[in-house]
Amino acid sequence: MEKIEKDLKLARGVLLHNDCVLLVQDIRPGQGHYFLPGGSVEPGESIQAALPREWMEELGWDIRCGAFLGCLEHKWAFTRKQDGAVIEVLEVNFLFAVEASKDTLKQEPLSKEPHLKFSWVPIATICSTNLMPRPLKNIIPAVADLKPTAIWASTL
Repeated sequence: MEKIEKDLKLARGVLLHNDCVLLVQDIRPGQGHYFLPGGSVEPGESIQAALPREWMEELGWDIRCGAFLGCLEHKWAFTRKQDGAVIEVLEVNFLFAVEASKDTLKQEPLSKEPHLKFSWVPIATICSTNLMPRPLKNIIPAVADLKPTAIWASTL
């Protein structure tokens, strides 16, 4: 069985509104987990440029990258269906507060990608949400409580 290692540099945004956080759910069969909006940083692109680009591509929202909240590294693996290769992924998530206009916040968060669903999740229920990486269950409430000290967390 072949083992392939993959490293990802990701820009993720925390957008809070009315005691909720905007999360994305992967709705493909066998998935279902939630994560913060954002995505991969392209070669030569800054993390702060990647975050608004990813939000525009996935959601169509024009956002601003706010304060740096910290970094979260996360390791996970899956077996590729077509050949049985084991893919080990190490993702490094750079977390930023996200700022959006009042008009943007009035919009329904509708995905531009068919495998993603955006929704406002009450911060009070975040611990019972299938949120990945798991340390976000502690990080998001701390940010909501206005304790945004830069953090570093790891699941390694």
